Amino acid sequence: MVQIAQSAWRIYPDELDLRGAGQPLDVLKAFVNNFGLNVTVRGKEFLFLESELAPKKELLQFGIKGIEAFGSVSTMDTNDPDLVQVGIAYSINIPKYRDALKARGVSL
Repeated sequence: MVQIAQSAWRIYPDELDLRGAGQPLDVLKAFVNNFGLNVTVRGKEFLFLESELAPKKELLQFGIKGIEAFGSVSTMDTNDPDLVQVGIAYSINIPKYRDALKARGVSL
């Protein structure tokens, strides 16, 4: 198997609840819990979508209208031509994340 990094985020442990984070995916979940927006699939909203079947023709909806967001999704085909297996999907509130970086003096 090959894993491809789709994005990288600068995180600060004092902004996230990392108790119990034993692997990188746990850190990403904590980041999304702090800076995330909902992802909608099949009419249900998720802050962090993991291991979910979704209709291939249905576009996942990321974020909230009017808020700049970054959406990421990884999918894999299934034996059913109408479904995909979503590995993970999440959306980040860019203004909230940008403000947090600026508050730390990070130049953007």
